[in-house]
Amino acid sequence: MVLHTDSHINSSVNPNLECEAYDLNSILDFMKIELGVETDKKLSFVLQVYISMISKIRNKRRLISPDMVTSIHDLTGMSIKKIKRKIGL
Repeated sequence: MVLHTDSHINSSVNPNLECEAYDLNSILDFMKIELGVETDKKLSFVLQVYISMISKIRNKRRLISPDMVTSIHDLTGMSIKKIKRKIGL
């Protein structure tokens, strides 16, 4: 299993996310429902990311990576354009 990381993104809280109208939690919650998983740990396994990445996204310390956007698209069939719009890209 290959785990995606975004070591190039600053791990401090992103001030742009604090005032952003986009709720990154909503896309993660949507994914849990869509994929029929109950926990963030299971979601991280399906998305092939570390659980800490999910936690950092939920706590506004990381953005959803391009690799994760692709995984969401592959797993749900949602268009990349729609995913990007949902997460504010």
